[in-house]
Amino acid sequence: MVHVIVVVILVVALWVYYATFDSAMFWYLLNPLTHSSVTGVKAVIVGMTRDDDYGFHRNKYQIEELGSMFADYRVILVENDSAENYVDQLNHWSLNNRRVKIISKKFNLQKRPTLKFLAGIRNLYIEELLKPEYDSFDKVIVVDIDMTHRWPIHHVVASAVRDEVAVRCAHIYEQGSGFGHRDVLAFRSREYVSDYELLGPSNVARHTRTFVYKLTTDLFLNQDVIPVDSCFGGMAIYSKAVFGPCKYNDLVDECEHILFHQCIRDTLNLTIVLDTSVAFPFHERTLKDGVFRLLFSKLPVLIFVACSGALLSYLIFGVQSRPNIRLSAFITVLGFVLLNKRTGENSFEPYPGCMVSPSTFWLHLMLAIMAQIVALRLYESRTRRPNLLHY
Repeated sequence: MVHVIVVVILVVALWVYYATFDSAMFWYLLNPLTHSSVTGVKAVIVGMTRDDDYGFHRNKYQIEELGSMFADYRVILVENDSAENYVDQLNHWSLNNRRVKIISKKFNLQKRPTLKFLAGIRNLYIEELLKPEYDSFDKVIVVDIDMTHRWPIHHVVASAVRDEVAVRCAHIYEQGSGFGHRDVLAFRSREYVSDYELLGPSNVARHTRTFVYKLTTDLFLNQDVIPVDSCFGGMAIYSKAVFGPCKYNDLVDECEHILFHQCIRDTLNLTIVLDTSVAFPFHERTLKDGVFRLLFSKLPVLIFVACSGALLSYLIFGVQSRPNIRLSAFITVLGFVLLNKRTGENSFEPYPGCMVSPSTFWLHLMLAIMAQIVALRLYESRTRRPNLLHY
């Protein structure tokens, strides 16, 4: 009975970790190996923010961890119209980290009033980047501060030290879209998406959104890197040389990344790629969105794999027999794989509307096997009878 309790505790602990654990802060504080440079490249990490309290608390650790992997780094954040408490947090960070520069502005406007307003905000960090103190830096990493998921730091660094392209966009996806690229508005590719329809400056037609989600899901599952006209889902790595010759267009009310990337592509004749090998979801799961959703959405799967082995043993060997754990484990794996069948859209879909990533698939499979072992042990304890063959 003790081993059953241990397995149950382990399953619960994995569920809580999977749903809520602030791995960014934990990894940064407890892994000293990430505090030393592994590359001679210098990077500036830039972004804009407004009242992104939760994202900031996670990302300030991730930004410092990412920066520490380079020979040197700087941080430039442009803040506008945030609450006083949030501005104080930003300023406190810059006081404690000399590499951090906070630019604060007051416009007394609502958050993201227009697309051209966002372009103007981004131009503020370009103005700072063009100062002589940044001349020795090689790369600029643009990030969204409201992202809350753990970043694949080493993959980001590996992408940053590559010089063959001017812009390398990470593949940031929303869980609700399968693995579809999060910001369809910023995504353009004449080669892959010829029928791109906008219903307004920031309103992508549904058929376009669906097509881009499917396209980028397929790319992600194959770990493809493709040239595009524009992309930005929350993180992109730029050659610093593009800033200055190109700026964001704050005169046109259009997605600011489109015209900026058009300048890089057409004026500078440089390449932009979407790199789906550097991928992570935009948001971390919370307790409400994580544990309970995972528990209830996967309950049919867990019940199936927990009971299949015991049921098979009962049907084949009879109620007095000892369950065949190896055979049951095989049925567990087979059943779970069948439930997580590959659909025509190349995404794991246990049942309609519930897609999971490959890493999540294996985590669920491990949890399911644990649950099935517990069920087998309970079955065995309740059906154990004297075996006359032993006498």
